[in-house]
Amino acid sequence: MEIRDTLRKGRTIYQLFGRSARARLHGLICFTVLAAVLEAIGAAAIVPFVALLNDSTYLSTHAVLVQIYTWSGLRSEREFMVVFAAMLLCFYLLKNSYHAYLNHRLFRFVYTQMECFSRRLFGHYMRLPLEFHLRTNSAELIRDVSNEVFTFFTHVLTGCLILVSELFVMTAIFLMLVFLEPGITLGAAALLASLGGGFLLVVRPKVLRYGRIQQEENAQRLKCIRQGFGAIKEIKVLGREHYFISRFDVHEHRFAVAARFAMVLNQTPRLFIETVAYAAICLGVGLAFALGDDPGSMLPTLALFAVAAVRLLPSANRIAMSLSRVLFYYPTVEVLRRSYEESLAPFDSQTSRHTAVPVWRFIVLDSVSYTYPNAGFPAVNNLNLKVPRGARVALLGESGSGKTTVVDLIAGVLSPQQGRVLLDDSDDPEVLGAWRRRIGYIPQVIFILDDTIRRNVAFGVPDEEIDDARVWRALELAKLKTHVAGLVNGLDSMLGENGTSFSGGQRQRIGIARALYQNPEVLIMDEATSALDEETERGISETLDSLPDDLTVIAIAHRPETIRRCNMRVRLSRGSLVI
Repeated sequence: MEIRDTLRKGRTIYQLFGRSARARLHGLICFTVLAAVLEAIGAAAIVPFVALLNDSTYLSTHAVLVQIYTWSGLRSEREFMVVFAAMLLCFYLLKNSYHAYLNHRLFRFVYTQMECFSRRLFGHYMRLPLEFHLRTNSAELIRDVSNEVFTFFTHVLTGCLILVSELFVMTAIFLMLVFLEPGITLGAAALLASLGGGFLLVVRPKVLRYGRIQQEENAQRLKCIRQGFGAIKEIKVLGREHYFISRFDVHEHRFAVAARFAMVLNQTPRLFIETVAYAAICLGVGLAFALGDDPGSMLPTLALFAVAAVRLLPSANRIAMSLSRVLFYYPTVEVLRRSYEESLAPFDSQTSRHTAVPVWRFIVLDSVSYTYPNAGFPAVNNLNLKVPRGARVALLGESGSGKTTVVDLIAGVLSPQQGRVLLDDSDDPEVLGAWRRRIGYIPQVIFILDDTIRRNVAFGVPDEEIDDARVWRALELAKLKTHVAGLVNGLDSMLGENGTSFSGGQRQRIGIARALYQNPEVLIMDEATSALDEETERGISETLDSLPDDLTVIAIAHRPETIRRCNMRVRLSRGSLVI
């Protein structure tokens, strides 16, 4: 039963990868088999070498060695031993170089797949409709994209690959030992321990440097994740998913590269120590024969077991550790499997950025209904509403009357479950999608990027596409241009996390400038001034009065100041119009 369960878990992990990733995984397994064969050959090659040291007549009694000696053309047995030692040294150098290359290939595969997996998962979550984000805790999404993905690739997948690799090595060496019947030694353990310290002094600074890079980029990618999910509604309204996904991709790539090199360097000490140990033995013995010294009595089988033990004991340790890690972190696989399978479904935005926005006269809600998940009654119930272009609309009603749901349906972040949202008499998704790109949205709480004023106003527009003239124009309309122009760094001034360097009114004006940057045809205000004092609200209301007459404003309002400035008032109660 346990074997069957283990195989089932292994199959689940395997199914997380696409066809091309599986092909690369198969290639890695083939490389691992070759590495195991080289390990067995390396251990077996010690037998004739030590036998020649122990008994000089071994060369003349072993048929294969006699043929090699005759073919080599060497003049004496001592020359043959020196050449044999040199060849053995070259073999171990090549073998361990191959292992270093294999480690590089292995960790490149792991962290390249981790990068692709994280990017796909983050993009998938960003593109899911608002309903998903309303019912899902953002901390769970951050955990999945960041911690769970990292845990899976560094502990589960890496553990599986190490497990398979070491099993091949142990199997190959075991079969060789059974065939040759060699002996045991423990002397190499002390040599490996002494050499490890010196090598770590050389490698450690590089490991720390890549560790710092990894830490910094991890902080940056978590920042991108928090900003992406924290401002999801504004991003949806403005259609700026691609900008936040692209910024995340950059930091995710840098993080993956740093982690890859750090892991390669962490795996290098064993290879270095093993190379030096074998080199010392081969060079020492070869030098002794070259100088004519008698190396003394040596037992070939004892040497063979010494070499095997040095390799097998660490393998057994890594197998045990890898198996424990895979089993301990396996719940991560189940969490990611569901999300990853959903992310493979094609995404259809139903919007072309090249679709022209037609000239329109009315926004129409035709018998629209919407009920939130797990809600006992509809937030909007059979609502009919017609908003003329250029109107200043005040949506009135008590909390829970459906005001925010109405503007979300108009903005397209929610889709009606019954009825239609029309532009004049058209509900063409292409037309509505293009028109919604011209909607400006001002929430009650403005999400401020921990970034420059320029990027906060343009919000989601790549740096090379930001028009500074439009930024200044938006700041002027928001009555913030004079203040920003007086700052030392102007548009490059940092606002800090949550806009801590600006007052509440100034942060709200940043939100207005952000909404006006794209020259909107419709401006939605979701209780945008309700948290401000009356004087600040009056100033912002006067700012909105100065906007073009053909700009349609839909405001969720409670205060008389905002209501007084609207020429159309719509009162809602339990999702329906109050006549």
